[in-house]
Formats: sequence, C-alpha cells, structure tokens
Amino acid sequence: MKILHTADWHLGKKLEGYSRLHEQEETLKQLRKIALEEQVSAIVIAGDIYDQSIPSIEAIRLYKETLQQLNLEDGFPILAISGNHDSAERLAEGKKWYEQTQFYLATTLEEAFQPIRLGNVQFFLLPFMHPHAIRRYFQDETLTNIQEGMKRIVAKMEQQFADDCYHVLVTHFFVEGSQRTDSETTSTVGGLDNIHQGIFQSFDYVALGHLHSSTAIQQGKARYSGSLLKYSLSEKNQIKGAYIIDFADEMSITFRPFDVIRDVTEIKGTMDELMTSSAYIEAEKQYVGIKIEDKESILNMAQRLKSRYPYLLTIERCFRPSETVEMKTPSFQEWDVLEMAKRYYQQMMDENLSAEQEHWLKTVQEERAMEDESCDH
Repeated sequence: MKILHTADWHLGKKLEGYSRLHEQEETLKQLRKIALEEQVSAIVIAGDIYDQSIPSIEAIRLYKETLQQLNLEDGFPILAISGNHDSAERLAEGKKWYEQTQFYLATTLEEAFQPIRLGNVQFFLLPFMHPHAIRRYFQDETLTNIQEGMKRIVAKMEQQFADDCYHVLVTHFFVEGSQRTDSETTSTVGGLDNIHQGIFQSFDYVALGHLHSSTAIQQGKARYSGSLLKYSLSEKNQIKGAYIIDFADEMSITFRPFDVIRDVTEIKGTMDELMTSSAYIEAEKQYVGIKIEDKESILNMAQRLKSRYPYLLTIERCFRPSETVEMKTPSFQEWDVLEMAKRYYQQMMDENLSAEQEHWLKTVQEERAMEDESCDH
C-alpha cells in the first residue's frame, strides 16, 4: 500500500488580490502526474480543500474536475476531510454517492469512528471541529479543550484497530512544536487546535493539514504535507509538494516537490537600483515583496514599482526613523533654531544635514525672522 498525502489546496485563494486559480490548476496536474508515476494506492487530502466556506464557482469547478480525473478517470481511492476553511455542510453534499467510487469524505466526528481499510492500511478520518462538537458527541461537559477531547477520540479509535494493519490518522489541527506562517488561520483561543503529538503515538502515520509548510514538524509520526502553493510572503522559502508514504515491511516517507508556476520572492535595494538593475529581472515575473533602502521620500513609489513588478505584494522601508528624540544636553535650551534642527535631523535620520539642506534651513530661518520683525513694526 502506497499513499499520496496532500492538504491545504485553498482553491479560490487570492494573494493580495491576484487570482491563483490557473496556478492551482497547473499544480494539481503535477500532483496527478506524481500519483501516476508513484503508482499510489490512494490519495489523502487532509482538509482545507477550499479557501472559503462559500467558494467561488470557479473554485468549485476546479475541485470537481480534479476529483473526476483522480477518482473516476485514474481510479484512485480518495480519503478526504473538511478543514477549518471548508464548510463541512457544503462539502458533504452528495458524499454518500461518492463512496461508490471509493471517494471517502468525512465532515463529522461520527464518521471518524468508521475506519476505512484499503490493503494493509486502516484509515481514520477526523475533520476539523471545535470542542463543543466533541462534548456533544460524548455527552461530557468536562471536555472543555481540544487536547482532552482528542485523547477521548483516539482512545475510541484504538478500540477498532485491526492487528494486521498499519493505522493512519488523517486530521486538520495544530500540533505542538510546529512552526506557523502568517497565511494560516490562528485558532488557539482556549487551546482550540493545540494538540500534543504524544496523543498520536498509537498511529503509524498522522497525515496532517492546517499548516502550510511540509517541514513544520519533522519528528515523530506526524507530517504536514504543506499547502499547494505559496500563499504569503512568509512562505517564500518553502518548497511545496506532496508526501509519498509506502507501507511495506518497513514504512518509508519521501517528499515529491512541485515545479513552481509563479514564485514568491523578496528583494531589497534603492529605488534607482530596483527600477534599473538587471539583477532583478527574475523578480519581474514573480509575486514580490520589496524593501526600499532610500531614506528620502519617493513620489508615486508604488505606481512606479508596479510598472516594473506587475505582481507587487508589499513595500517596506528598511530605514525607520527613531520614534523618540532625547535632548539630554543641559544647555540645549540655549541652542538656536538651526542647531536644534540639525541635532533633531541627526537623531531621526542617523545622518547629518547636507550642505544644501542646511542652506535651505538658514534661508527659511532668515525669512521667518524678517516676517517677525515686520510684524513687530
């Protein structure tokens, strides 16, 4: 038995307003190619198929077309769960029909206790849920957090373990010790999705969704497949792909990376360098975050940068003026306006006034003095 583990497709998700549907479609074709090359026995989708609970028509179309190819045309059994971005109710529509083609979709806690056996592997599908759903199922008001609830869930699953099988849990939560990125929804109020990895020790493999990095956790039996694409600038250094798990005499785990359709990157330089240097040619084709090293103000900065970088995401100033200016010298009250301005500028900008700036300041000071004198008369 060999499976492909994927998750967090987030179909329909945009990056700073840019549609990613074409990239998602092309990457799903790569996923299909990997599944065929590896001759996997099944495909696991560990939640967040859609990015929104009410997905767009285009996202639904891509989802259905992908399932038709993988499940109906290629004949791969599919084991999927709903994630925190999915609407469990909408995703569940028609799922009883799906089982006729070995498409197993779990959207409720009750379904987590109905193991699916394929070859020498027993799968338990546990969708994302809140603690109140666990309390309601077990009728136990003491289950106030997901940690305690998960212990009860796993204990009930263990009662159904077949002795001659590997046991795989498919779920969608945050496991302690994992590393987040800023594109992932944080749901940790009251420890909502913070689960200790030790709870899963009885499973041979835990196919996780929720975090977008395939290396978010590397020890133990749990793995995040990572997201289909890079969905934020914080994911710029991640490699996206899918895990292949081979349940032979000894279980093996390998990672198959995807080819990047349009990368996410970050560049830094002065405005002049960013607009003219050939060193940034590749960034013109990518989603790019830009750090500006200039200290002076720049007119029409975003508009000018976007003329070269059409997939501009963010602009950030590398130099940030000091928020506080301290005049600790006892005699500062005796300084004239020019001296105070020079010292203020030096503290704020970490450099001295230029000769031209100092000339402008003296001119303004002299004009102001003349105005004050005329007013006095």
